[in-house]
Amino acid sequence: YNFLPMAIVTPNSWLSDQVQHSILSPRFAAEIELAIDPVFFKRANRDELRRRLSIPQGAFVIAAVSQGGLDNTLSGGQFIRQVFEAWHSDNEQVVLLLLGGSESDAPLPTPFINRVIPYTFSPEQRSLVLQSADVFLQLSPYDATAIHMLEAAAAGVPALAFPATAAASLIRHLEDGYISSYNSVSEISKGLQFLRNKPKLIRHLGDQASRRIFE
Repeated sequence: YNFLPMAIVTPNSWLSDQVQHSILSPRFAAEIELAIDPVFFKRANRDELRRRLSIPQGAFVIAAVSQGGLDNTLSGGQFIRQVFEAWHSDNEQVVLLLLGGSESDAPLPTPFINRVIPYTFSPEQRSLVLQSADVFLQLSPYDATAIHMLEAAAAGVPALAFPATAAASLIRHLEDGYISSYNSVSEISKGLQFLRNKPKLIRHLGDQASRRIFE
């Protein structure tokens, strides 16, 4: 590193901070935020989208991305399962839209509904899933860019997240999303229960999240 000419570009302040505390700290570093395409990732008619995905209209819909399913620890799949295992009341009509899920995943505990959707690189198809959700789960301990969380935010879908990686610098608790303690599955579960019956608050958080993406 000492002999190579190098400049570093990061997509968020969390990664910039990691650079400043690493062997790369003497190098020039700039921060350029990821671009989210507003043609695809924007608010849409949620009722119509849910009809297309055969989701009950009165359901509380949670989106998450875990390529390889709930066994993928890099995507935080194990935490997603634990969140639902810790949710014991007011849990009827709750649907998980798992983008990148595997048909071999064991089902979630009753009465939760798990809709497995193969991962797609098409922004149009990803937006269909994200726009159908009420909230988004960002539980990966390794996702340095949080690109899917940003796409959800652009579509007006607020995230619940651990204060890890990019989410720590991109979410303001109860202003445009919900942040738990580090790796606290129980707090994420409580956060889902807290937001479940507060559609106006979810709408407000989603509006603020979307505004922050495009400000």
